[in-house]
Order: sequence, then C-alpha cells, then structure tokens
Amino acid sequence: MPMRRKTCTTRTIATPRSIRVAVLAAVVGLVVPYGSTTAHSSPPVAEISYFLHVRKPARVCAGSQLKLAASLQREISQPLPWGGMMNAMDSVGVTAKVADPGVLGPAESLEVTGWDQSSPPEAVFTFAAKKPGLTTITFDADIAHMSEVAGEVHWPGVLTVAPVTREVRVVNCHYKVLVASTWDFPESQLTLTSIFLGAELRFSGDELAAGASATAAVTWGTNKRVSGPCSFTQTIDPSTASLSGEIDESGIVRIKVTWSSSTAHNVSSCPSAGSSAPVTPTPDPITIEMAPGASVKNWSATQTLGFLGRSQAGWADYEIFVVTDEK
Repeated sequence: MPMRRKTCTTRTIATPRSIRVAVLAAVVGLVVPYGSTTAHSSPPVAEISYFLHVRKPARVCAGSQLKLAASLQREISQPLPWGGMMNAMDSVGVTAKVADPGVLGPAESLEVTGWDQSSPPEAVFTFAAKKPGLTTITFDADIAHMSEVAGEVHWPGVLTVAPVTREVRVVNCHYKVLVASTWDFPESQLTLTSIFLGAELRFSGDELAAGASATAAVTWGTNKRVSGPCSFTQTIDPSTASLSGEIDESGIVRIKVTWSSSTAHNVSSCPSAGSSAPVTPTPDPITIEMAPGASVKNWSATQTLGFLGRSQAGWADYEIFVVTDEK
C-alpha cells in the first residue's frame, strides 16, 4: 500500500567529516591535464523524515470491533553516503484519542510499536463500535526524548511528529425486512397480495463489506369472486424474493427487493366451467432506504404487477427493523 504523507518532521545531516576528508584526498591525487578545469561541488545534504502511517478505516458495524495499526515511518533520503532507506521504527509509544467515545471506545489508549524487532514495528489498537455515528481518532507518536544515530552522525534533540486523524463511521449492520404488496383489479373484483416476513439482511466484518444479500419465501393470497351460480378461486403458488443491500459512505442503507415470477391458477366450483390456463404474476422490483442511525422504518412504495397480459399499479407496504443482538 503506498504511504500517504501529509506532514512530517525533517532533519538535515551534513556528510561526516571523515568521509569528506577521504573524498578530498582522492580528488587531490588525481592527475589533471594542463589547461583543463575541474569543478567540485559540495556533497548534497541528507534528510531524515518522520511521519505516522495509519490506513483509512472502512465503515464498521455497531456491536463489533475495529482494529487499526499505526506505524512510525522513518525515511532517509538517498544522498546519504551510506545509502537511503525507509523503515518503520519500534519501541515508540503511540496514543489514540477518540473524539466521541459514545460512538467508538475507549476514549484514549496507548500502544507501543513493537519491542526490539521481536514483533512487527506497529502499534495495534482495538476499538469497540458502540452505536451508529461519525467520529474521529487522532494518533500521536511520542519520540521527544529519542536520540537518532545515522551512520557516523549523532545528535540528541526534541523530535516531533505531526498527529494523524482518521474518520470512522459506525453503522447498523443487521436488518429484518417485511413487505406486503397489494394489487386491486376492480373490473373483475379481484385482489392479489404477496407477503414475506422476517427476511434478514446482515452486513458483517470489522471492515464493512460492500454489500449483503438474502432470500425470502413469498406467500400469495387472493379473494374469491362469484359469477352466477359458480365461484372462481385464484390460487397462486409460493415464490421467492431476493434482497440485496448496500451502505453508502454517509451510512444510508439501500435495499433492493426483486420478486421471482409465480404461477396462478383460476379454478371454478362448477365442473362445467372448467379452469383457465395458468398465468404468471410478476411484481416489479422496489428499492427502499433506511436513514443512518434509524431503528425502524414504515413506508409504502408504488409497485406494478404484470398479470393477465397487462400491468396493474399497486402498493408495497414495508417495514425495516434494526436487529441489535450483535455481541
């Protein structure tokens, strides 16, 4: 992953005197042809820079944990005679402060970036996601009393590193969805209904996945209609509905519900009337939303049903509940 550097502390180091003397002796020993000129420039200065690296966290589910690693990076520029390099430093204390501990906790914690290269040189923090909301975590490394050694150059001094702040959004991740749809056919005194209860949609993982999906069993119902001495009953076979959901960066949950086609039968109570050929009622998909931090939503959406060779407008009444049983 490329390092993202915003602000860092930079030290400048002159080339060590012993190395400069050796280089000068080598230059003096050269034989320069008569009439030629040789320009000697001062060796370039060397720089050592420090900065904190903490990845940007993804959305996190309420009731779960978020782990973030912070490392203090030291970069030595190439002009140093002993070569340039970038590495992570161990045995450095890093403090993390949460702006809103009601959303994410603890409010403040201290970790150390490994010890004597016996573990990875990073400080690993664990936060508990308590409830939906937006907060920030500020990381600060303490190297004020550290003395650096780079080749033959030694210096003590106060070293400071710019703090790094990361934004964290906590969202609800477990939902129960109920949808009841109704279509009326006034000219034939017929009403069709479809319903599914308790379909659960769950987002999971410390780092929130891009989406979630579920399948619901749909049951259908119709009314009985009478034509003269005979009654007709419309029966519709069970079908399924597919749910797919996503949570955007602002925490809004969008759930799309897509119904599969079913098979309907029109059966008469009079044997002489017989029964009609099967037809396939097919509801249009609907998309519903849940606002960030909400716990329940009741709403209605227009929904069209393809039936008997035409489209019939109807209503889908839905409810979304947040399930808060995450441990």
